[in-house]
Amino acid sequence: MFVAEDLKTDKGRILGVIVFDLEQPYIHSVGVVRDRRREGIGSSLKRASLAEMVALVGTVTAVSSVHKKNIPMIKLNEGLGVKSTKDPEDGDYLLSAILVEPTPDTVTTSSTPLIRALLRRFRTREQVN
Repeated sequence: MFVAEDLKTDKGRILGVIVFDLEQPYIHSVGVVRDRRREGIGSSLKRASLAEMVALVGTVTAVSSVHKKNIPMIKLNEGLGVKSTKDPEDGDYLLSAILVEPTPDTVTTSSTPLIRALLRRFRTREQVN
């Protein structure tokens, strides 16, 4: 899980969160507070989670499920190169997947500096389950 906080204007207010599973690898949930959407927070969180998956696991195909009416998340995914297809078990959802491979930019001994770079304007706090 990663949490994005704004330390400049909102004094540590939580702006967004992403919950992901390294074993699957699966992105369970991405959320951004309503009044701070469309600022790149969700995209930055998703990029950071993908970078973390690659840094810890190596090449992965990350999967998530998106409701067909969740246009902002569908567009965010498209912007990241995520491919989606109709969920055969539930027609209201799309299954989304992206192959993420290690590159010199994503492989580090500690992904924390990379995550901070991806979340330029926001502080990231990694929380252990």
